[in-house]
Amino acid sequence: MTGKKTCQNSNFADLRPGAKSFPLVRGGPVILIKGETGNIASLPRMQNQIDIVRDISTRLDMAQIGYMLTGSMAMNGYGLPCVPHNLDFVIALRPANVEVMVRLFSPDYDISREAVDSAIAQQSFFNFFHRKSRIKVNCIVCQQINYRLMEFSRRQRVKFENFKTWIVSKEDLIISKLHWARKSRSPRHLRDVENLAATGCDTSYIERWTRALGIFMLWEECSQG
Repeated sequence: MTGKKTCQNSNFADLRPGAKSFPLVRGGPVILIKGETGNIASLPRMQNQIDIVRDISTRLDMAQIGYMLTGSMAMNGYGLPCVPHNLDFVIALRPANVEVMVRLFSPDYDISREAVDSAIAQQSFFNFFHRKSRIKVNCIVCQQINYRLMEFSRRQRVKFENFKTWIVSKEDLIISKLHWARKSRSPRHLRDVENLAATGCDTSYIERWTRALGIFMLWEECSQG
């Protein structure tokens, strides 16, 4: 992943960083992930990564910075054990949050003020590393566009082992994986979409947004097997 500015099209409102207000986004109900801790703990390195998820979640909660876990680790929350290479978080950040983020994670993590500042300005992402484990964390700045704000508002508070964290909804994880696979047609992402869809989801919501994002045909291919 490289920190490139994301494109916007007519389907999205232009609510750029630096606006006077950021939407106050609240998540859905707290839900309990049952029977998943055994699967997660049995996977290589997974317990270490769960420790990092717990630590990051705790720090962001204390700072009252909105976030949600996404990517491969989020798959585990929906009953689909997956070993992620990195951890992926979407975080609601404004320019005023730069110094807060750096202080929040230093010195336990290698984090660059310049990278955070650039990611917020470009609505892109930055990376940082846990110093002891060298686990990489991808921090995606929540884009100020209609779909991404909707996605963020649908996040859910879940119990992960003995702590709680915010996680992307199943439908929005499906849409994100379709978006990531739109050019590469990554077999892994498409397989994940098929597996997530097979567990049950709000297809009308997915159809609405895949049409808006121009990835409806890809969704049809996955959902029809």
